[in-house]
Amino acid sequence: MKKITTSLTLMIVITSIIYSQTPQAIDYQAIVRDTTGAILNSSNVGVRVSILQESAFGTAVYVESHNVTTSQFGHDQSGHWNRTLI
Repeated sequence: MKKITTSLTLMIVITSIIYSQTPQAIDYQAIVRDTTGAILNSSNVGVRVSILQESAFGTAVYVESHNVTTSQFGHDQSGHWNRTLI
């Protein structure tokens, strides 16, 4: 019985490792505002996402930029961004 339990556990672990994947995109949504806090509705804006290593001033390990158009409510939901490692 112990041998069967060990074999089943091993099969489950191996299967989960095989099917595990790194995310290939980042999901996000935002309300875009200007410096006074006013919503930028139906506007073309540039958005840049950076992931910095170790601190807010660390080295960028991921950077991605896009031009998007906000909705009438200032909502930007471009959805999936592809990874661009630097």
